[in-house]
Amino acid sequence: MTPKPGSDLLNRSLYCERKHLIQCADRFANAMKARLLEMMFKGYRGWDNRSFSPNFRTMLIQYAQEVCEGKLSEVDTANVAMILWNLREKEKNKGKRRIK
Repeated sequence: MTPKPGSDLLNRSLYCERKHLIQCADRFANAMKARLLEMMFKGYRGWDNRSFSPNFRTMLIQYAQEVCEGKLSEVDTANVAMILWNLREKEKNKGKRRIK
């Protein structure tokens, strides 16, 4: 049975789905943070240096392939994607005045 738009059943269903989606994203983000800190304490640096951007793009492609082959964690791939996203955001916001 498919709930009708506007019905309480649909609203509860959407609420539950939203709740579970947010919980999943939070767990994944926590795993990403733990892995980033682990790598930082191992001495890895340069994640916010835009001159490394080409290396990170190459890594993202390689890591995605390795995830598909079962050789690498999705968390590592997501962290590289986050690093690239951060570099792009920094470039996009370069020169913009920040209000505190």
